Amino acid sequence: MFSMEQVLRQAQQMKDTMTKKREEIHLQKFEGASADGAVSVVFTGERRMCSLRIDESLRDNPQQLEAHVCAAVNAALGRIQERMEKEIQDVAGGMIPSGLF
Repeated sequence: MFSMEQVLRQAQQMKDTMTKKREEIHLQKFEGASADGAVSVVFTGERRMCSLRIDESLRDNPQQLEAHVCAAVNAALGRIQERMEKEIQDVAGGMIPSGLF
């Protein structure tokens, strides 16, 4: 049988582990690119953009450039989200439903 003290200790350990994982992710870099690679971006795990590369062929076509930048940014942010969810699921042992974060 579990005591309340054991449950609270386990909850604190889980919280500490999740905090450590979040900090590790914040230090990592995540890249995203448009389908053809004409635009690529790099974000930190804190969702801050640290680089943007645009192929010369898109500089004179604002509509295409916009679509490519959106695709690249969404790809990078999606990778960050997937990583965060994976780490949380690993720590929580499936106790938290997928897609909650």
